[in-house]
Amino acid sequence: MKFNCVIDTCSFIYLHRVTCNRKSLLSYLKNATNLILSPEVNVEIRDHLLDGMPSNEERKRFVKIARKHSIPEYERRIAGKTYSPRERNKGEIDNFIISIDQVHHFKRIGVIFLTDDSNCLRGILKECSIAFPTIKIWTSYEVVLFLYIERVIPSIDLASDAIGDLISSTAPKPAERTMEYTQKLIKLRAEYESKLKTVSKIF
Repeated sequence: MKFNCVIDTCSFIYLHRVTCNRKSLLSYLKNATNLILSPEVNVEIRDHLLDGMPSNEERKRFVKIARKHSIPEYERRIAGKTYSPRERNKGEIDNFIISIDQVHHFKRIGVIFLTDDSNCLRGILKECSIAFPTIKIWTSYEVVLFLYIERVIPSIDLASDAIGDLISSTAPKPAERTMEYTQKLIKLRAEYESKLKTVSKIF
C-alpha cells in the first residue's frame, strides 16, 4: 500500500531539481507514493514550472479538494479567517487541510505532509499539526531516507549525494551565507548522514 503524500510548492521544486541515477527525486516519489496537491499549491507550482516538471495536465490528477468541509470553512476553523488566493502560507495551510480531510474523512492511512517551509511550521501550523498525530510531517530530507529504505535509491553513497545536493539546492549561495547559517548546514548534513548510517545497519 502506498503512502499518501501531500506535497507543497517548495518541496515539489526542490525534489525536481535534485537527481539520482539521472532521474529526479520527485519522479521517484511520484512512483512510490500517492502524490497529492491542494488546488492552491497546484496554482503556485504553475508559476514555477521548470523543464521536465509534471505538466499542468499531469498535475490535475494529483489535485484533491476537501469533502468534510469546504477549504474556506476549514481555514476559518483552523486559522480564524479565510485566505485569499496567493496569500502568504495559504498553500501550506490548504495542503494541511487536505491532509486532515484525507485521514479523518476519507480514512486514508499513512498520510505524509511534506514541506520545507520551516517558517510556516513555526507559525499557524505548529499548534494544528500537534493536534493531528496521524499526519506525519516530512521535509525533502525524509524523502531521501524513505527512498533509501525502500531501495529506490540503491546505495548509501547515492543517498548521501542526494542529501548534499538538496542542501546545495535549498541554501543561499556560499557568498550570501553567514557563519551561523553555514554551521547550521554542516549540522544538518551530519544529522542526516547519521540517519542514513542507521538505516544501512538495519537494511
